[in-house]
Amino acid sequence: KYPEEEFGILGVSNEVGMFDAYTEKGRNIKQPYKIVKNDFIAYNPYRVNVGSIGIKKDFLKNTYISNAYVVFSTKEMLLADYLYLLMHTSKFNQLIRDNTTGSVRQTLSFENLCKIAVPVPKISEQKTILQKYQKTITQAESFEKKAEVLNFSIEHYLKEILGIPTINDDVKATLLSFRKFSDLCEKWTVSPLQSEINNKLRLSKYKLQKVSVLKCVSRSWKKKQNKDTFFNYIEIGGINSETDDITSEKIEVTKAPSRATQVVHTGDLLFGMTRPYLKKFTIVDKEHDNCICSSGFQVIEPSEDYNLNYILEVFKSNICISQFKEVMTGALYPALNAEQLKSIRIPLPPLSVQEEIVNHINEIKAQIKELRRQALELREQAKKDFEGSVFE
Repeated sequence: KYPEEEFGILGVSNEVGMFDAYTEKGRNIKQPYKIVKNDFIAYNPYRVNVGSIGIKKDFLKNTYISNAYVVFSTKEMLLADYLYLLMHTSKFNQLIRDNTTGSVRQTLSFENLCKIAVPVPKISEQKTILQKYQKTITQAESFEKKAEVLNFSIEHYLKEILGIPTINDDVKATLLSFRKFSDLCEKWTVSPLQSEINNKLRLSKYKLQKVSVLKCVSRSWKKKQNKDTFFNYIEIGGINSETDDITSEKIEVTKAPSRATQVVHTGDLLFGMTRPYLKKFTIVDKEHDNCICSSGFQVIEPSEDYNLNYILEVFKSNICISQFKEVMTGALYPALNAEQLKSIRIPLPPLSVQEEIVNHINEIKAQIKELRRQALELREQAKKDFEGSVFE
């Protein structure tokens, strides 16, 4: 029997390995394993083929893990980090497939794991292999950090050139505070965040305009009126907020989701209305011309009066994200409606200045893209070199 106090429970995922998952009362824990050292490895027997493997590292605070995991300690002849990397190689993955049981849920039992023969060099050789691997990974991480710094510099650049300081979207109400009469809404109230937004936007070097000045459109598409067999569908989850890339899905017209309602064209700006702070916004490229998008998007057409790439960057900035947080509604799925989006204020400098801003940001993004490409290449090389050192 476990005491009443709470215990920290560990989890394992293919993305991060072992992590501190949650806490649970002692009486609710059903025969968990206790892990205290960093040489313990645990894996999910049902998901080991996708890399659900983890090592108990010293920085992890929790000590218990569900008995659904297979847990074992590496011995003196085997380093945990070496085994962890080995279990992520393509060669080991093939060995797993050859030794799993079950058709729907392939399971690798501890008994079957023990039967798998793997190369185990001397500890000194394992350390050398790990050092080489880590050296390459460290170089990749340095490129990723540079990319992150450059990405952050875009926000700083926009603040400087537009003259709008950072809006504190976590501002709290105080017992005594003063508000401008012009900030009052129809209900004769003003939130601390709205006041913060107004104070910072007043410092803009350029005239503020509401999003309603942009060409917000809805090009209706109905599956009953479509003669094609298939169509390409873009949903909000198909937008990569970091790279602005779009992923579409080919779907039979007869199986079209109810939210597939709008036609998009090259050059349109797609604005994801649900959880706008996730920045699911992008410009439609030629590859996705005439695709059908979800009703969860607001489509904005290009115009000679503004540069949509500039608008995209402002939408992604603190200038707009703070405003989205102020006006969006809903608890589980906070979102904007069309009128709320159109009420958002954005600085609109002359078109020449917008183009200058876009060109500068594009130069930064090109550097970010190259750094991330090099980092990814290095990570792949590190895996390749490790596997070559072990299996060849």
